Amino acid sequence: MTATLCPEYADNKAVLWSSSNPNVVSVDNSGHIQANMEGRATITVTMANGNYCASSEITVQRLKIYQTKTSFRYDENCNLPEDLQYNDISEDDLKAMDWINWADFVGTTPEDFYNTWMFICTAIFAEPPLEMVIIDMINHFMSGEGSNYSNPILTQKVAEHDSTINYVNSIKSCIDSLMCQYDKDICALKYEAENRDSNPLVDMMREKEIYAPVYDDLDDTILASSGLRICVDSLWGNQIEVKSYNKTGNCYSGTLVFTLYDHFGLDAADVEKFGFLRGFKAWYILQHNKEYNGAYKPFVTVIQFEVPFSGTI
Repeated sequence: MTATLCPEYADNKAVLWSSSNPNVVSVDNSGHIQANMEGRATITVTMANGNYCASSEITVQRLKIYQTKTSFRYDENCNLPEDLQYNDISEDDLKAMDWINWADFVGTTPEDFYNTWMFICTAIFAEPPLEMVIIDMINHFMSGEGSNYSNPILTQKVAEHDSTINYVNSIKSCIDSLMCQYDKDICALKYEAENRDSNPLVDMMREKEIYAPVYDDLDDTILASSGLRICVDSLWGNQIEVKSYNKTGNCYSGTLVFTLYDHFGLDAADVEKFGFLRGFKAWYILQHNKEYNGAYKPFVTVIQFEVPFSGTI
């Protein structure tokens, strides 16, 4: 940062620099600032003679280097997808669907649908520790809050999954190549939605056919140690941010933040595919039946973890 003193012919042009929060932003005697962690700090320069001062607020935030076209809740056209919609189908229209009929509603209460859904998830699709996760997710759905959901056990299982590890390693390999290309300038990877197609990382991922992780193989589906499919299945989207970055000589290092997200809700295609299972019919009915006045809401599952990266040019 630079300080302009007036008048120019002042005899004493000495100034003192200070930061309101050096843990976030530090400043040396020359006005050179260093971002140390996320947050805000005010940098102040004070004249040694007269105590005149000026200040500027500095905000340190993560550098986004990648995002899918889909945001947390919306598709690439800013539309809310069907699997996040609820309280939107009449009971008569539900009965007209291929895998749902009038018999599903005879003497059936929301509690009955809940028990049917819970049974199939815990008896077939999950075992400890993910059994407790899917129970928690179903209860969050039934609470009607609709707020984003995270769970440390789910995050750990996703981060340890081979599909996630392969994705992370592929991204780190891309960054290594790009840091060579851009002489360790991490800001060259800054992601902006309007310039997505020209983003270096997006372009390289497209060229190398790097796709988001999926959790839909047999080990993820039925009573396996993973059992992720009922909790996450395929992701709705993900984003990658740089939390910290340092470069010294030919070396660089930093921390990446991966945020993966999915929708815990069903659309018509889901119930047509899995409607032969009563638990999935029950889930769909609870979500979409107008008779329940929106008491049960789908939500966004957010999985976030940090990964170190480094390299030498």
